Amino acid sequence: MNSIFDGCKSLKSLPDISKWKTNNVKNMNGLFKGCKEVEELPDISNWKTKNVKKIHKLSYGCKKIKKNTNTKYWKKNHINNYKNDKNKEYDFDD
Repeated sequence: MNSIFDGCKSLKSLPDISKWKTNNVKNMNGLFKGCKEVEELPDISNWKTKNVKKIHKLSYGCKKIKKNTNTKYWKKNHINNYKNDKNKEYDFDD
């Protein structure tokens, strides 16, 4: 899933990705990176992230997205790099 929507600058909304099977995904780096016009992410709170190792810059450059709590309950203790972007577009709850 690395950079799937990366650079979709004119995309205003994302399709319903809430039911994507993410059980075996290892890399979510830059998944929504550069989606400048998107204001809200779909509900991805139920994505299975137990195998994800990389999640750096998940929504980097998405300046219109308000703080995203959809990732609040993701399992993250195994993720190597979940640095928040300067705008804190996603939230991890310890």
